[in-house]
Amino acid sequence: MRGSGALAAAIATLTSASLARAVEVRVTGTAVIEARAAVRGGRVELRGRLTDDAGRPLAGEAVALELSGPAAGATPRACATGRGPARSGPGWTLVTDASGTLCAELHGAGVGGTARLRFAGTAWTAATALDVVVDTAREAVTLAFEPAPSTLPLERASHVVWIQARGDGVEASDPIQVELSLQEPDGAARSVARASARLGEQVRLVVSGDALGEPGPATLRARFAGTPQLAPAEATALVQRTVRVTITAPASLQPADPADGIELPVAVGWARGPIAGGLVDARLGRESVGTGAVSDGAARVVARFETTRSGDVPLTLTYVPAAPWLVPAEPLVLRVPVSAPSPWRRWPWLLTALGVTAMVTWTWRRPGRHAEAAPARPPADGRASLELLRAGPPRSGWTGCVVDAHEGGPLAGVEIRIVAAGFTEDATLASVTSRADGRFELPWVTPPGATGRMEARSEHHAALVRALPPEGEVVLALVSRRRAILDRLVAWATRAGRPWREGAEPTPGQLARAAEERAAPDIQAWARAAEGAAFGPVAPSEQDERAVEALEPRAAHRG
Repeated sequence: MRGSGALAAAIATLTSASLARAVEVRVTGTAVIEARAAVRGGRVELRGRLTDDAGRPLAGEAVALELSGPAAGATPRACATGRGPARSGPGWTLVTDASGTLCAELHGAGVGGTARLRFAGTAWTAATALDVVVDTAREAVTLAFEPAPSTLPLERASHVVWIQARGDGVEASDPIQVELSLQEPDGAARSVARASARLGEQVRLVVSGDALGEPGPATLRARFAGTPQLAPAEATALVQRTVRVTITAPASLQPADPADGIELPVAVGWARGPIAGGLVDARLGRESVGTGAVSDGAARVVARFETTRSGDVPLTLTYVPAAPWLVPAEPLVLRVPVSAPSPWRRWPWLLTALGVTAMVTWTWRRPGRHAEAAPARPPADGRASLELLRAGPPRSGWTGCVVDAHEGGPLAGVEIRIVAAGFTEDATLASVTSRADGRFELPWVTPPGATGRMEARSEHHAALVRALPPEGEVVLALVSRRRAILDRLVAWATRAGRPWREGAEPTPGQLARAAEERAAPDIQAWARAAEGAAFGPVAPSEQDERAVEALEPRAAHRG
């Protein structure tokens, strides 16, 4: 699906708290136009390619062509292969083919001038433009990254970038000077390396790690300024400046009862300083027992779990990245001393006494009609669920609460519906929206044929659909849409086994890199789409979630 690569360029935080602070903007990926004008057989041929930021071709897209200067008098015509340009206002329109290629022959072009290519963008990719020098008096030169870099780890002292310089029909020339610059997302650019090479050779450019700036996306731009005999040339590559994020924790902790919560102070950073954003997840075996948001290089994780004896318990701490350029290091295994649970927890007579006291108190002083007690919520375990707490009398309807499956807090504005399936379409029998405290009430209804389902839909959470429970009090736990997308990816990797999962749960970035190494473009595109949706600065919509699910491969590539 077009746009899967664009989703991977989005940057973000994952925590619910940071989502509440996020600025609601429409985030799109980057489209890239690469083109040049070369003299072929006495005619000027303008040839280029339109791709997204994952290198996937954008096929069937319209690109506007405007000629200026001496080239303005040229008449664009179809190349030997491909569709011809169509007149559009003062310019023309070119349509990319299945490989994203566009081409036009410029008949009657004068010496000099500019061909401006403009792409208006799509719902997934931002607009972009490129100016191509049309120079019939000088020989064409082509620059290309070989191979094109995709990541630049900032922990390295330096990076080597290779550029291939070619000349169409140029038999020999003096060495040309190639300059490599780095452009920030805001447009600011700076030179990072220079080198010389002869046409037909590769040029080696060494970039200092200190010159790359801060972590995040950037554009590498290789440029040859031209000579009186050779036309200027340019090549671009989108890169991520990555950092390796490590977790550290105190070597010794005071024993505590894990049922009351064990606080784990955690430091999160990389080689040059602290990290802001993301989560630290504490797991006991495969179960998540606590999470903490990362702020200014620190996270407060409170782990809660049940145990029957004292001793050391191994907890695995994993960093969940807030952006695709933050690469988690190996998980930290921390041995946490726990104390035996309090004997008071095991005295059944105390529970009986408390029950009797509660019953007496209820009989003596009943609360008013509006003093509604909150349901006893199950512990937040990160899983979507519908749980019947108490069965009610027949035809009493449903009451309950909607909570976040990760943090246990109430969710407001969630639409809860009772739906009956029909032959052609579903019918909503009753619906309500949860209040600020997460509570709701639904009247009693009878689904046709005595079958139906309960649905809960939220802006930032994956839809929950379950069979209609008996009347009574229920708790609906919703998983964030970001987490649901990651859970599907981990479940797929677990089913597929090696090489897609080896040890710890893979991140989308790790799965994408493995797919790239094994020439599995379908898995790579899906993993990048999941990465962008899960870690983007704006919570993915239900449509985005379905788009990612549509890309999920049916079978894994082995090897």
